[in-house]
Amino acid sequence: MKVIFNGSVEKKTSSGGCNCKGKVSGATYVRTKTYILPSGQSKTFYVGKTEDVSEQDGKFLLGYVYKDANGDLRQVFTKVEE
Repeated sequence: MKVIFNGSVEKKTSSGGCNCKGKVSGATYVRTKTYILPSGQSKTFYVGKTEDVSEQDGKFLLGYVYKDANGDLRQVFTKVEE
């Protein structure tokens, strides 16, 4: 299966040494991310780059979603039709 990484928005936390147990410092757009796949392989994905993965790994990756600024769900990965 071929998939494309669309990127995602993640909230970043810091453990700044205070008693606040980590502050959320805002959201950031992630353009590169490494995932540990069900096959046991660790793979780094880059926004817009098509990658070949196994059927099992592809189904796993297609399950990732995030909420955008409007509260809409967005796919982190898109399947490339061959």
